[in-house]
Amino acid sequence: MNIAIGTTRIPKVRAAKAAFKKAQHFLGHMNPELLFLPFDVETGVSDMPLNLHELTHGAMIRAQNARTAARAKGIEPDFAIGLEGGFFSQKTEEGNVYFLQSWAYVLNRKKGAFGSSGAMPVPAVIVRDVVERKQELGNVIDRYGLEEDIRSKGGAYDVFSKGIINREQSFELAITCALAPFISSDLYDR
Repeated sequence: MNIAIGTTRIPKVRAAKAAFKKAQHFLGHMNPELLFLPFDVETGVSDMPLNLHELTHGAMIRAQNARTAARAKGIEPDFAIGLEGGFFSQKTEEGNVYFLQSWAYVLNRKKGAFGSSGAMPVPAVIVRDVVERKQELGNVIDRYGLEEDIRSKGGAYDVFSKGIINREQSFELAITCALAPFISSDLYDR
């Protein structure tokens, strides 16, 4: 099974591998071998998505571009995955709250589906720097001395939760959720 991934970031690639290994039995492919093909692709959204539209659109574009990149190499992917992480805001009784969330879009030759991780509240000091001052999340975390090269490691999830959940786990959950319509196609295709 050929799986194109719209990123070369190690935590995201590992998340895709983990999710597909768990779901492989349910996907109905005769070839048990999984070949993962990571590609550095464009998203068409900002480097730091700040709303659900950018998160979902970025994930979908990454999946489509990963499929195109695989085809350009002469490989027809059975699945293509796009992953996007960032913030979104929600008005609550306590005011406007920002959340960190990971999104996935998985497509095959017939259909595509979205999935997301849980949403983790973002500390106000981080929101000020990222949203109001337009600074990149990784740079903000680096500046506060919390972690270096956060995007290639546990991510903001790891920092905010003190290691209880990390970036890889958040994307694995998002991919697994996006795979539900493929895993349970007998139910979703009714």
